[in-house]
Amino acid sequence: MNQEQQIKRPLTTSIEFGFELIEELSMKSDHGGQTRTIGTYGRYKITLRFKNNKGEVRIREFEYSDSIVNYQDGKTPTKEDVLYCLCFDYNCNTFSFEEFCSELGYDNDSIKSLNVFKALKKNQTKLNYLFGPETMQKLSEEYQDY
Repeated sequence: MNQEQQIKRPLTTSIEFGFELIEELSMKSDHGGQTRTIGTYGRYKITLRFKNNKGEVRIREFEYSDSIVNYQDGKTPTKEDVLYCLCFDYNCNTFSFEEFCSELGYDNDSIKSLNVFKALKKNQTKLNYLFGPETMQKLSEEYQDY
């Protein structure tokens, strides 16, 4: 991380980050009755460790799926990539299921969409425990232009 990034995202430097590849997944497309594989991407277990201003160390794990392009190019998730995605998840915390579907292009009559929404809510709970609302607000501000 260069000096400009450290100044722009001071909270990021206080977060320890680790990841482990859980599995390789294939993205498939159904078109005209035929299924084809578009590409392979990685699903990771992400571990974040944060020491709050009370000196308490908190650790939480999250699942993270990277893009097909990054995976094919051999790029692994960065702390910044993961934190940006988690901040995005966190900032959807006021959405109802219907708003979530409407804003993010999900089908509101789909079990898969509901499961994604529930996973987002679970991440929000983990993030509140790990960082607290005040720190999450600051992190969100750090990543608003990422």
